[in-house]
Amino acid sequence: MANDSDPEYRKRFVQKIHTAFETTVLPLNVLYVFHKYDPNVLTMKDIDLIKTSCNNKGNFEGASQLLDFLSRYANWFKCLLSVLRDPSVKQAFLAEQLQAMKDELDQELLQKKYLKELLPQQESTWAERRPAISELSPSNPSMSLEHDSPTVNTRSHDNYIDPVDPDYSQTVRGAEALDEGAGLALNRSLSEGGFPALAGRKVKVVSDIPERNFTEKEVVDAIGGFSGWHPDIEDREVLHLLKRNVGMPGQYILWFWRNKKRPAICVTHDGEVKTLIVHKRPDSRDPKKVDYYFINKAEKICKTLEDIVQFHLDNGVEDLSKKPSHVKIMFKNPIL
Repeated sequence: MANDSDPEYRKRFVQKIHTAFETTVLPLNVLYVFHKYDPNVLTMKDIDLIKTSCNNKGNFEGASQLLDFLSRYANWFKCLLSVLRDPSVKQAFLAEQLQAMKDELDQELLQKKYLKELLPQQESTWAERRPAISELSPSNPSMSLEHDSPTVNTRSHDNYIDPVDPDYSQTVRGAEALDEGAGLALNRSLSEGGFPALAGRKVKVVSDIPERNFTEKEVVDAIGGFSGWHPDIEDREVLHLLKRNVGMPGQYILWFWRNKKRPAICVTHDGEVKTLIVHKRPDSRDPKKVDYYFINKAEKICKTLEDIVQFHLDNGVEDLSKKPSHVKIMFKNPIL
């Protein structure tokens, strides 16, 4: 379905696979295997630069540069899969994982395209829900939504923030962010055979998935002792504390967003206040159990809430709205 040479598709695909690639591939083991399968992928200059990165900065940086260089060539992904499956490399398992991730992205884009055709009125749903500029007031401000990021930017109107649903921003962008009427319409069309590729698939509506919500007790029990935790604070107070320090990156507050039933971290970054939401994915076999927790699913998932929060407090979160994609939102000083 997807055109691999399309720059926007290539960007999204690289963003999707980079963590798995960079944490698994040892560049020096594969650099000279690419020419075996496609002499037009990677030049000797590319190889020398990647080797230098590995020697000076380590395998992770070298793998990051390798993926960046690879993605600039035609047929690079097909060549990469062949290299990973090569007997001398012995990483066929990663080839299968990356292929599955590509298939998943293609399916997401296919669903998104179909949703636009089926429900064109949904394209303006978010805009319709946002207040007109003339309606804005200190109690009804505006904000900027980043559809490709698990964050929300709060700019000129500083009293309002709202989370991005993980399935809207990270996986099936559109399908599970539909309101109830749209979800029912799509399910009805699928059942009537309107889209054979998705026949039999039940499109869930986010508001119908209580298993994804957090209780205040489970959040407090897990992360109530973390630095930066505020037990009794409202969204207006959070931004009041942070906007005074917006010019100092890394000032953060960790809190439970009662209205959204999610743990959240508000942090100053690049002259803005960003809100990062912690999500959980219920176990498919037992929805009462949690399979994993995440802020940015493509970057890191953990089995416990405390582990995912601690990981990101220590390592930051990728700001997917920025270029290069490896810009990190870092947490430096908790606001007590």
